[in-house]
Amino acid sequence: MKDLDRRQQKFYNKWMKKREKKWLYVFFNGTILWGVPMAIILYLSHNNFEFETIDTFGLAINFIAFGIAGAIFGLKQFNNQEKKFQELDSNKDILKGIKILEEGNVWVYENLKMQLKSDDTLEIQNFLCQFLDEEKDFENIQYCEKSILLDYERLERNIVFFAFIDAKFVKLQIFSNANNSTPIIEKIIKKPVILGCKQ
Repeated sequence: MKDLDRRQQKFYNKWMKKREKKWLYVFFNGTILWGVPMAIILYLSHNNFEFETIDTFGLAINFIAFGIAGAIFGLKQFNNQEKKFQELDSNKDILKGIKILEEGNVWVYENLKMQLKSDDTLEIQNFLCQFLDEEKDFENIQYCEKSILLDYERLERNIVFFAFIDAKFVKLQIFSNANNSTPIIEKIIKKPVILGCKQ
């Protein structure tokens, strides 16, 4: 699985700095770069580009109106860039995790402890959801299983992780405690997709 491409990495590094000054970004990119030029162009076009008839009050109203509209535009632009950054940031963590798995190591993500086996099966175990042998009742086990499946489904919605597991079996294992080597529950929760058909 490859890392962020050069363009994505450039955007990521640039936005990491810019995002710290949100309101400066909104003011500069929205009000100054968009609002002011729009106010001038629309005012002049409304007056047929006759500079002799410039009304300072009308021009001031345009600056105020387009200044506010520009701030709204700048905020929307900021939020769009931030959304892209968050997606890349999330993908970056997942790419690191996939690399850990491909190297044969254990990756811990939220309540999931994962390892890729030699037969290309991804084993998912409970990490945070632990209980003692005497607490192995149906409710605790069911709660743990639901918790793991929710975390797995959220991870599976990530396009990078989904592509990684596409041709793999995914096995769920629940253990009663960290020292126990026999799972209470062990089942396949995903089969590989081969040539667009599910097995």
